[in-house]
Amino acid sequence: MIRVRRAGPEDTPHFKHKTCLDRGCAFIAEAEGRVVGSLAYKIVDHKRCKVVSYDSLDGGDHLADFIDYLTYWHPYLATYKFGHHWYPMKVSAPVYKVCLDQIVPEQLTVDQSKLDRVNDWLKHPEEVVVACVDLEGRQVCVDGYSRLLSAYEKGFSYVYAYEEKDYNEAFIRTCLSWCQEEGVLTLDDLSKRVVAPKDHQRLWIDRCQAYFKEKQS
Repeated sequence: MIRVRRAGPEDTPHFKHKTCLDRGCAFIAEAEGRVVGSLAYKIVDHKRCKVVSYDSLDGGDHLADFIDYLTYWHPYLATYKFGHHWYPMKVSAPVYKVCLDQIVPEQLTVDQSKLDRVNDWLKHPEEVVVACVDLEGRQVCVDGYSRLLSAYEKGFSYVYAYEEKDYNEAFIRTCLSWCQEEGVLTLDDLSKRVVAPKDHQRLWIDRCQAYFKEKQS
């Protein structure tokens, strides 16, 4: 069975285009614990992307698996270019503009290393698309915090967002209560909680994992 995941720094040997890897626009396909394929892509705009590189290491055709994963992470995209042709994608979440001061954080910390990577390439608010949910009229960000905080630190007044439809409302409300308890109510508050990767793991990721482990017991 093929499992597709987002590529990380450890996957650098599989990619010629480091820019795609740095921007989080690179995927790895695995089967039985070994890498069988890779794909790198570039977001052209809020509707289009193009495949920059695609490699199959086992002779199999994994493109469809990659495109399914691409659609999951970027549900606002309408078409992708592969080779010389454009192909349709299923749009499930159109993009809209949102002011930064309207976005409510539900995350306690941000990974400094991820933020540094985004800071290296982010130049315009049009390059930032984050996932949000609407809770009682509040635009709560649920994914894309490195890009979001970079946009804030660069002084952008707005970014773009899409409405996340697949989310756990109870978990998000719990995260909001954690933020309330620790005084993380705005992006300015969050900007003061940028931490080293190991501290982000301990303060945020481990806490989230403990929440789900408790719910499953």
